[in-house]
Amino acid sequence: MTRRLTITQSEVATWLDCEMRAALRYEHRLGRPEAPVGARHVGSAMHEALRAAYATWAEMGSSAPEGTVFHAALNEANLRLDAVRDEALDTLDLFEGGEELADQVRAEHEGAVAGLALYLDEVFARDVHAYYPLAVEQAFRVPVVTDAGHDRYLVTLEGVFDLVLQRRADRALVVRDHKTVTGAADTYDVRFGLDLQLPAYLYALGQLFPGARATCAQFVAVSQSPPSVPKTILDGTVSVAKIATTRQAYEAACEAQSEPEWLAKGRAAGGAKADAAEQRWRELREKQRRLAEGLPTTLARWIAVHEHEYDPRDVEAVRGTLHEVANRVRLVRRGELTPQRNPRSCAILSCAFASPCGMGRGVEEVVALALDGGDFAQGETRHREVADAGAPWEPGKAGALPALR
Repeated sequence: MTRRLTITQSEVATWLDCEMRAALRYEHRLGRPEAPVGARHVGSAMHEALRAAYATWAEMGSSAPEGTVFHAALNEANLRLDAVRDEALDTLDLFEGGEELADQVRAEHEGAVAGLALYLDEVFARDVHAYYPLAVEQAFRVPVVTDAGHDRYLVTLEGVFDLVLQRRADRALVVRDHKTVTGAADTYDVRFGLDLQLPAYLYALGQLFPGARATCAQFVAVSQSPPSVPKTILDGTVSVAKIATTRQAYEAACEAQSEPEWLAKGRAAGGAKADAAEQRWRELREKQRRLAEGLPTTLARWIAVHEHEYDPRDVEAVRGTLHEVANRVRLVRRGELTPQRNPRSCAILSCAFASPCGMGRGVEEVVALALDGGDFAQGETRHREVADAGAPWEPGKAGALPALR
């Protein structure tokens, strides 16, 4: 009997980053107890509002006037934001101390309203003009490795597209992922999104629509709070510490910074001291330049758009990565591979398992310690986000797939 293994791109990314964390999260379904429903809803408010906006456009069709589409989408998105806020407040009434969280819900709602308005003005309005809508919050399931003898998948990739569009100009398919953040998009999130998640989604599109061009991916970070203002330190220069801001804002601050007093003193002293001061100044400017390059460009104050056109060979290469991780999962399940801990990942991601996972403990021991401490619980569904998205698109089911133009 051929066994079928189903994986998601987030699962694959976790296995590649830290085998121990992946085993704890996906094989043992270990995680922290969920927050009150209201608090969870607040975190996804923008996501749900954007889903409402694009679903409205898809229902109206691409032939509807752009102005009509925009106003209908704006109305539905704001209604959804209000509904999320009301659901959160109603739920918090059931919890002790909910009054304190209620003020946070209201404040974050105001930020979401402002962020949504900017997104619709700067991104959605452009989309209506440049694309056809194909799908929003759509689950998918595609083969990675097939068993020709039994006509069944050996390895299957499943997930949920945030948004799938078809470009009017060349009919190419475009996949977009929305991420809600508290500041500007972190370069770590962008790198993981562009290196694995979006190429995996493009691979899925290629399996669903053979022959269609599916090479363009967009990673859009939507913030519910404005980017931070670049900080000026005591000597008058702009700080080179990592900051959640935009490239334009940081570069503008660097252009306006004053030359530090130590540079003037070094120049006045002349000789070696002048050379040392100039070198220090050049090194500072270089650090500022490198920091600026890692910050996102923006369309508006709270929106960062990262777009990448992939070589089709890079998209196809994702299949190899998916297959590699699937084999690793199989070996772990058979007891032929012991998941290894990646200490560097603990620091970068502030891993929730860092404490029980330390000191070289094995998976079973870590699970026992985590559950005994009461800070963790075991869930029931490995891929709940996919299950919640409804019937998935699958290759060969033509009636369930939209017709391309």
